[in-house]
Amino acid sequence: MNKPLEPYKAAFSVNGEILYSTSSIAYHLGRLSVTDAHVYDNVDALNSTKSVAALLGLEATPSQYRGLLRGEVLPSCPQIASIYRLYSGLLKFNPYDENSLRKIEEVFFPHGVPNRMSRKLDDFPYPLPMHKKIEALVKGLFRFSSGNVKSMNPITIGCAFAFVFQAIAPYSSSNLPIALFYFHAYLSSYSKSLAHLNLFKVYLTHKEEIDASYAKSAETADMGAYLLCWMKLLDKGVNSLLTRSVKGNGKTTALVEKLLSKMEPDRPYSAEELCRLMGLKSRLGLQKNYLRQGLEAKVLFMTNPLVPTDRNQRYYKKGE
Repeated sequence: MNKPLEPYKAAFSVNGEILYSTSSIAYHLGRLSVTDAHVYDNVDALNSTKSVAALLGLEATPSQYRGLLRGEVLPSCPQIASIYRLYSGLLKFNPYDENSLRKIEEVFFPHGVPNRMSRKLDDFPYPLPMHKKIEALVKGLFRFSSGNVKSMNPITIGCAFAFVFQAIAPYSSSNLPIALFYFHAYLSSYSKSLAHLNLFKVYLTHKEEIDASYAKSAETADMGAYLLCWMKLLDKGVNSLLTRSVKGNGKTTALVEKLLSKMEPDRPYSAEELCRLMGLKSRLGLQKNYLRQGLEAKVLFMTNPLVPTDRNQRYYKKGE
């Protein structure tokens, strides 16, 4: 009987289902590029940060998270603040650069890099590569990604990178979060629209399904199951972005246009102020006929979008 390959030496197979899913993602991204007016911003970065923190077991209060949006340093939550800064620069991050890993280590390991010395690690049913082989394997993984940048879809490269990085397991902890960050960076390098996907939230929501596909690929030394699982989830996520974008594609009603004409650019207004501005007696009418429509059309914005029901919520329109 032939000895099965170690997962980090897994075959890179692309079957019909994977090709179909990749094509479907590309098709929906094409439609999204026409309708999506949303720019990756600090709210996107904060949402990803919160999901990463949940995966790592890090905690911060809602007010501390709002502080990050205001540019506060958060000395009581330094690692969360570092993750937020990392995600704020997601679109500028180069996942193909091997040297980028040093920057990631500084964020995820503020107290020193926990290099794995043993071949055994919790949650890994197979022997991991020996410590002396780790550096060469990681370098080989970056060579694979950079060598295929012009010939292979970055979505596929990112997914394969995430699988193999976890299989190599360079560290005694946090291999999964780092692998998923790189995956997200590969997706974002392919399409800015994919930066809006909260990849960590996708993982946390579909953990059992993704982990099962990883285990199957590890057992068979074939990444196919893992790739297909992620492709389907990504296609679903892009479809969700497309639906949301079409719903809020900038079309406004006459009432919203009237409200906008009375608002000063970049000045935050409370709901009470807007009611007085429009001569309304009911905040319910303001919410139903003006705010909801304006927010969905992305011509109105909230000062605290993370907590829509914040009693101190203010609304504004952006200046030219």
